[in-house]
Amino acid sequence: MLHSKVFRLAGRSMCYAESAGEGPPLVMLHGVLRRRADFALLFPALAFRWRVCAIDFRGHGDSDPAPDGYRVVDYARDVLAFVEQAFDGPVVLYGHSLGAMVAAAVAAESPQRVRALVLEDPPFDTMGEKIRETVFHSLFCGVRDCLADTKDPKQLLDRLADLELITPGTEIRTRLGDVRDAAALRFMASCLSRVAPEVLEPIISGGWLQGYRRDATLRRVSQPTLLMQADFSTGGMLRDSEADEVESLITDCDRVRFPLTGHLIHWQSPEKTLAAIFAFLESI
Repeated sequence: MLHSKVFRLAGRSMCYAESAGEGPPLVMLHGVLRRRADFALLFPALAFRWRVCAIDFRGHGDSDPAPDGYRVVDYARDVLAFVEQAFDGPVVLYGHSLGAMVAAAVAAESPQRVRALVLEDPPFDTMGEKIRETVFHSLFCGVRDCLADTKDPKQLLDRLADLELITPGTEIRTRLGDVRDAAALRFMASCLSRVAPEVLEPIISGGWLQGYRRDATLRRVSQPTLLMQADFSTGGMLRDSEADEVESLITDCDRVRFPLTGHLIHWQSPEKTLAAIFAFLESI
């Protein structure tokens, strides 16, 4: 069982859930527009062995919004303060999507505070200046329009189902409700009802990665790292060429591919996700 707690940071509340027990700390960092409950499928298995802490990022879930922005480096600054002040020793960081990029930045900045990394499908350039070349730009624009009209979860659910995903340079338009089931859309709506709309601004403008230097950051990651890569052809965000670069830049990196699995690896393949995580973490 996880218990809700609050960490005070620069006059703001950063909320997180923590499991009981004396195991080594494992800090879990969700993707953009999600919240800490996104990892609920993994909590029971991981909490048996680890002291699990799952954070709500600034402007997400139960955490306060922040006046100083929503770039990747802003989220990383919060997590760096959390791991330096909330724990006596080093932690393992497990990040999905945005959380994976944040985890890498924190590990590079404070190597003595991070024991190992699990990076689940970090988007890197896909969510930076190149986002207009992807279907994800229409997704985030559509979500922005939904949030401009309502934050009621039921109304959001109805709007999300009809949201159109547009593949740039083609005539292809896909209804979100045709590629995500009703339960997944319901959870997405519940997350969005707790998101500060300003979170979307740097993503849509292409400025989300401003100040985040991927190559320089990854070269400084000295900790053992597990890179879990989704299938780009079925909704993953990490291209093979970029995964090759990540693997080469991090000194100690193990890469596990998840064929026919989209960006939400831990939702679509929870058993395989746990098998990879346990094999990796028990080795360290």
